[in-house]
Amino acid sequence: GAITGSHSPISSVASVPWSNGVSNAAGPLHIRDGQAKPPGPAPSALRRLTNSFSTPNLLNTFHSHECEGGNDSKQNAATAMTSLPTGMTFVMRKFVISMMIALMSVIGAYANSSASGHSTYSEHDFEQAVELIKKYETLHAPHHWPLIGYGHKVQPGEKYTKGQKLTEKQADALLRKDLKKFADLYKSYGKDSLLLGVLAYNVGPGRVNKSSVLQLLKDGNRNIREAFEAMCKYKGKIHKQIRARRIEEFQALFKH
Repeated sequence: GAITGSHSPISSVASVPWSNGVSNAAGPLHIRDGQAKPPGPAPSALRRLTNSFSTPNLLNTFHSHECEGGNDSKQNAATAMTSLPTGMTFVMRKFVISMMIALMSVIGAYANSSASGHSTYSEHDFEQAVELIKKYETLHAPHHWPLIGYGHKVQPGEKYTKGQKLTEKQADALLRKDLKKFADLYKSYGKDSLLLGVLAYNVGPGRVNKSSVLQLLKDGNRNIREAFEAMCKYKGKIHKQIRARRIEEFQALFKH
C-alpha cells in the first residue's frame, strides 16, 4: 500500500526560505494559521528531512518506483530525485537518494529470493527434483493402493478412495505439495533441504531422521555421497533401480 506520513507540515508559512538550520535572530513575522507570530528558531535539518518525506509528491514518486521490485534502483532513485523539495540542500538530497537506493536494493533482493517460493533452493532445482520423482515413481495404477499419483501414500483422514486413479494434473499437484512439505522439514539444513526432502519423499522422514546422512550433516560434515547412495535397499537387499535413483538425485541436487 501507499506510504503515509504521520507528520503534517505547517498549513501556511510566509517568510524567507529556511536557512541551513541557523536561527533567524531578527526577521519578518511568520503568518501561521492566520495569526502573526514572532519567528522562532528555524527547523533543524532533521525536521526538514522529516517534512520532506511527508510531502505527497515525494511519497507518490518513491512508492511508484518501489513497486518496480528494486530493479535498476539507482536509476529509479535518480528519477525520483527530481521530485524532492527544492528547498533541500545538496547534502540532504544526496542522503535521501542514498536511503532510497538502499531500500530498493533490499526490496529487489527479497523479490528475487521469493520468486521460487523458497529461499534455500531454486525453482530450477525444484523442477529437476519433480522430474526425477516422476521418472522413477511413474503414475501409480489403482491396484497400487494405498499409493496414488506419483507415490503419495494415502494417510488417515485424506479424502481418497481405494481404486481411485488420479489424473496427471492431480498427481503433479500432489507431488509438488508433498515435496515442498518434506523439504520444509529440513529447511534448517539450507542448501541440502531439497536433497533431504527428495530422499524423505521416497523412504519417509522417519528413515531419513535416523540415517547416517542426516547424522553427518548434523556434525557439520557434508561428505554424504556414500551414505546417501547407500539408502537403496529393499527388504534388506540393494535394489539396482533405487541405487540408480539415489545416484541421479545426488548428482542433480547436491550443491557444493
